[in-house]
Amino acid sequence: MNGLKGKEETMENNIEIFFMPDVETVRENLGYDEFEPVGQDLIEFQQGLDIDTVEIEDDGTFEIPEGYHGQIQSDIEYYELITYDDGFEEREPIGWLNPGRYQIKDDTIKKIDNKCKRY
Repeated sequence: MNGLKGKEETMENNIEIFFMPDVETVRENLGYDEFEPVGQDLIEFQQGLDIDTVEIEDDGTFEIPEGYHGQIQSDIEYYELITYDDGFEEREPIGWLNPGRYQIKDDTIKKIDNKCKRY
């Protein structure tokens, strides 16, 4: 499973997360450096082949490694709890999840041990 980490169990309250490599990871895995021309169709095709799916149970944790991003596959809208340096927290709808360690609780996903700066 490409070294992706997550608690994989099948239960009713699980959510499914797709882990997809980013463009740079795909280029590297195909043996191209950043300056070699590679067709966008090849990159996108390979990204599709390299998708991994992990089921995470509610109140579980998972990790998205460097070079990957994640997307939740669910009919329910999930939110990311963002904690700022000053302790302020807010929930925002999730698009893509960046590399890092996360915890799921109900409809909220929180990045563990990562604080953001507010403007």
